[in-house]
Amino acid sequence: MSWLDQIKRIAVNLPELKKFHLRSAECFLAALLLLVGLAFWFWPARPPDVLLNVAFDASQPLFEQVDAAWQKRSGTSADSRHAGSVQQSKALAKGLAADTICVASPWELDSLAQNGRTGLVAADWREQFPAQASPFHSTVVFLVRKTAEGRLKDWSDLFGSDLRFALPAPDVSGGGQYAYLALARSAEQRFGGNEWIFSAALDGAVFLPYGARRCTKAFLLDPNLDALLTWESEALRVVQDPNNEEFALVYTKTLIRIDPVVAIAEAQTKQRGTRDSAENYLHFLFSEEARKYIEAAGFRPNRTESVGAPGSEAVPIETLFGNWPDARERHLGANGTYHRLMAYRKARTGGSE
Repeated sequence: MSWLDQIKRIAVNLPELKKFHLRSAECFLAALLLLVGLAFWFWPARPPDVLLNVAFDASQPLFEQVDAAWQKRSGTSADSRHAGSVQQSKALAKGLAADTICVASPWELDSLAQNGRTGLVAADWREQFPAQASPFHSTVVFLVRKTAEGRLKDWSDLFGSDLRFALPAPDVSGGGQYAYLALARSAEQRFGGNEWIFSAALDGAVFLPYGARRCTKAFLLDPNLDALLTWESEALRVVQDPNNEEFALVYTKTLIRIDPVVAIAEAQTKQRGTRDSAENYLHFLFSEEARKYIEAAGFRPNRTESVGAPGSEAVPIETLFGNWPDARERHLGANGTYHRLMAYRKARTGGSE
């Protein structure tokens, strides 16, 4: 018997080698499934009569109606995929083969337009569609359990109380960015720039690492949370459900205005030959027909001036901070208050958070 035959004979009886083969097969299968999934998601060879629209999570009820109406009108299919707005922007920047994008803030599209990968979004994206490419607007409201309803009327009521309130993490969700910026502005006005006091003011804040719709589900299932800072459309969807009698919608005295924006993914549509179709699809969002879907989904067409409850003041980020870049650098950037707050919490809990 040769030495090779002897090795083979011994190897057959080694249980560790069998486990190794099994693990190798499992790893290969997992890698294969991952590659198939990535190929499906990033595959640029999707038929040109099927548009891929990536949109922020809270807009799902709207685009379900819009996509069905668009297909009926044009004969072209539109498939909208939803996730946190910040996640969608990052996915497009990394090469997601989408045709159009709808995100929560103009800063996200400006960031894509200035990205090192040429042609993600046109520099003049605001001029390509009406109302500076914003077909509708919304605001951040408090969705509260009625046990806490009387105690919450404005942003400052969240500070220094025993109430626990949740909001989408701003590094995931566009709505979470608006909510955090409104919180940060209110905390600064009340406590000044002392960072330790600022951290204490937000001690009751729970940052949920999801898009808006999944955050709503998490809030409804957690009786330890008293309030959720969320899109008006999400709160309306909950309180209009007769099964949710224990929840109420609270409009703050000062509302922060959210103006979602849309753009064409220039590089992808050029490659796929879908530029004209993508442009027509986004123009449809500004049509009279789309207006009824926007209103039914709890958003406000941008030809409507009012937002929120009577007597409420809706202010944009630019009014609070001057502009989006300054707001982000101060509060949401790498050295902003949000990341410092998260680092402080992690250190305080011994690194387990």
